[in-house]
Amino acid sequence: MSLACACFWCGDHETDSYDPCSVCEEVMHSGIALVEVLDTEIAGPGKIAKAGWPTGRWIITDDTSVILNVEEPVRSQIIEKRVGYVPSEIFVELGLGQVDA
Repeated sequence: MSLACACFWCGDHETDSYDPCSVCEEVMHSGIALVEVLDTEIAGPGKIAKAGWPTGRWIITDDTSVILNVEEPVRSQIIEKRVGYVPSEIFVELGLGQVDA
């Protein structure tokens, strides 16, 4: 039995664990989701597979951006799965967020 709580990705709609709400799911399916992850444990539902602990920050990009900026074999995996887990340092380096002090 799982308990519904606010969507981890937007904070608005009810969902379970890291499952996106219907609104976030629709946005995520519009391209490739790049999700910021940390390699150290943080509060939340837990680790996403081997990728790490998601911070809640994410963006949507397109195939072309991934093709131009990501090397194989990771490129093919991201395009196939439609999601890429990005270490926080790289997420920040790309100008997508800032590390909290």
